[in-house]
Amino acid sequence: MKQLTITVKDALDSLLPVAVFAASEKSPLPIHNFVLIKIQNGAVYAISTNGAQTLTRRIASTIDADMQLCVSGIKLRAILSGLKDIDGQKPLTISDKGSEGVLKVGRSKLVLETLPPTSFPSPLKLGSENTEVTLPASILLDGVKSVIHAVAERHTHLFFNGLNIILENNTLSLVSSDGHRLSRVIRTDVTTTAGRINAILPRRFLDLLPLVPKTEHIRLKVDSNMAEVTWGYGQIRSNLIDASFPDTKQHFSASGIEAFTVNRESLLSAITRLNATAEDKRPVIQLTKDAGDLKLVTLNIQNAVTGEDFLPAKLETDFTICLNLRYLQDALCGIQDDLVSFEQFDMRFIALKGVNSQRVELIAPIRV
Repeated sequence: MKQLTITVKDALDSLLPVAVFAASEKSPLPIHNFVLIKIQNGAVYAISTNGAQTLTRRIASTIDADMQLCVSGIKLRAILSGLKDIDGQKPLTISDKGSEGVLKVGRSKLVLETLPPTSFPSPLKLGSENTEVTLPASILLDGVKSVIHAVAERHTHLFFNGLNIILENNTLSLVSSDGHRLSRVIRTDVTTTAGRINAILPRRFLDLLPLVPKTEHIRLKVDSNMAEVTWGYGQIRSNLIDASFPDTKQHFSASGIEAFTVNRESLLSAITRLNATAEDKRPVIQLTKDAGDLKLVTLNIQNAVTGEDFLPAKLETDFTICLNLRYLQDALCGIQDDLVSFEQFDMRFIALKGVNSQRVELIAPIRV
């Protein structure tokens, strides 16, 4: 009987994230809800795929015998989630008994549904012609976190359903948009090798990136069809969105009239308070100059005031700006600077800029 023995901690750290990914898929193919556990050359691999994305986690092992076992991700997730209060150094065994798998911890014995390993689809593979770059995981993760809120999910224009990543000349640019707002962050401290990356990363791939430890260095590879992120004990592969992202440079390079500069935390706190007074389907917030203060007002569908607040701010000109309150809130959460400036661009859009960073958000104004 073939058997895998690891610690409970290793199972929770490496097997559980793969099981969670497999269990969350809503594919019509049942195999996409299964996890392939494979022992090869002294290493244990847990693999799950939905056909477009593949997640692989590795556990160092001294096991010599090769083994493959395809188990239900739903059952594996449920079982491992119940082991979080057990001593992490306890041994955990998974045995292959032909028509079923058996997971044992101490005196607990739990049965896992299995399928033949040969039915598990071959993992996605990157082409030989690709661009590769190594960088701190925190650079990519922090950048994605700051702009992911503007990625659409089911937009008819495919390019809005992903994040545009451009990497060239030691500069990383991440841009997202849902058609109503445009979000960008730039990092100029990335050392690149020869080649250029310009691709659209799908939302499902972006949702998996938080599994990468921020303290790791990652290897990012991109070809014409796929993206791959690899770190010490894991790998995420994904198809790219087959579309061309619009050229957004013209929008970010435009010059506007600065309306005001305000403390980001203070503005975010005021918006959070006013959020309760905004309408769900039309959450309008109006920002105006009121003597030496910034006046914030929420309006209902009849444009009647439902809430107001005041903040001290550096006000340059008289202005009236009406924005989607939720969009403004998302933008402020993605900016880390202490101060944020607002600029008007002929009422086509409003620009929010981090004063000390290259983080910019463009939001289409609401007409009231």
